[in-house]
Amino acid sequence: MAFSERTGEALLFDEEALRPEAPFLHQRVRLPNPDHYHVVEAPEGTYLTLLARGQVVLYPKGLGGEEGGRFSCPVEHGEAFHQETGRSFFACARDVLVLQEGRELTRLPYPVQGERIGAFLEGEGVFFGYSDGVRHLYRLDPSSPALAPLPLGGVFLRGAAHGERLYVLLTDGTLQVREAREGRLLRQVRVSAKPFPELDEDTGGAIYPDIASGPTEAWPT
Repeated sequence: MAFSERTGEALLFDEEALRPEAPFLHQRVRLPNPDHYHVVEAPEGTYLTLLARGQVVLYPKGLGGEEGGRFSCPVEHGEAFHQETGRSFFACARDVLVLQEGRELTRLPYPVQGERIGAFLEGEGVFFGYSDGVRHLYRLDPSSPALAPLPLGGVFLRGAAHGERLYVLLTDGTLQVREAREGRLLRQVRVSAKPFPELDEDTGGAIYPDIASGPTEAWPT
């Protein structure tokens, strides 16, 4: 699947269509309006998120079919699906929307004023929410469901998850290693002699380091 966000379309295709020698056979599906999209596949269907419109739309029979419901989620950015509970989570401007079986289960308000979630790292049976410039990780327990802040002692810059470990890089050049169930800090090490400069993601933030991770190690690149 690929999105054409300027025209408000989704292109649906299988792996065969990506072979260089094969024609690019695809289905073109009209979406509600041009927007920034993400999808979550759940047992009850496909959820399509619309950032600008601030909505999550359910399509029980897949994109292009009839709608099964719309849910308000202003400035939606950040999604997670928990297989064991069948719950889908969507990060909105002021809270996390929790959906199950096509219905709104609850909303989890952000516990720290001025901070929100923009994406999730998958831990061991839980998720950890984060966003640019926050001073907390947000541990999301899908079973409760509940949202709890974990102080970082600095400003979040980059994060990665691998098995039993979380890796968090702070703007002051410190790399934290945390365990991936409760989020407890295991150790931290300085990987940059000086703090990283403040840059906007769209106009220079691409030069920030990223984190490649393995079962027992991490490489800030």
